[in-house]
Amino acid sequence: MHIFHQSILFFLGASIASFLYATSLRMAANGESIMTRSRCRSCNKNLSFFQLVPVLSWIFQLGRCGCKKKILISPYYFLSEFFLGGIFIYIGQFFGMSTILLFWLIFTSILFFLFLTDFMFQLLHLPTMITGILLGLIFSIQQTLFFESFFGMVVGYFIIFIPNLIFMKIKNKKGFGDGDSYLMALIGSWLGPVITIQSLVLASWIGVVIVGVYYLFSKKIIQKLPLGALVIGSLMPLHFFIITN
Repeated sequence: MHIFHQSILFFLGASIASFLYATSLRMAANGESIMTRSRCRSCNKNLSFFQLVPVLSWIFQLGRCGCKKKILISPYYFLSEFFLGGIFIYIGQFFGMSTILLFWLIFTSILFFLFLTDFMFQLLHLPTMITGILLGLIFSIQQTLFFESFFGMVVGYFIIFIPNLIFMKIKNKKGFGDGDSYLMALIGSWLGPVITIQSLVLASWIGVVIVGVYYLFSKKIIQKLPLGALVIGSLMPLHFFIITN
């Protein structure tokens, strides 16, 4: 892929990451509207266009706004923008500038948004997941893989729903969050049943390691883990190898 196209993909990914990070924060802040102007959350000063350029603004301003006293943006803004921009370039090398690439970029953006909300607030946005499932089924029709996509959606949903139902009957409480079933259905509708199951197994082992390391150093047991974030994170070691097939 030409460096010009790579640059476009990087700044597209960085821009989307900036928007999604801000949206996740506003959703958690008592449903704050995403239509209001961006502002410094330390001094409430509205930010100008030049203070909102993805990646570059944070670097040039050293994370500070015009008040010169408070931090403008968390470093996680910069890291999110840089990360998603890099992922867009990575995916783009397999497809070039094509319609198929657009679908995969949308899927990746949805997963990124859900990772943010689940990791930071243990919140999975249901309308986003339903939209992602529908897009996955539409994409599968284009790729003549509708049966595999539909089966992956069903497997993804029930692989969480059934254990959760059994746990509820035994312990009278839920073992998984309400949104986890829909997240797995979303992943299944795009990646099929095999990778969906693999991602859940890998996420479970990652969770075991996290709990073990945390207990080793703090002698305390973590009561809750963001399963959705772990599952989405587990897809990264798999390198989206489904894309290359």
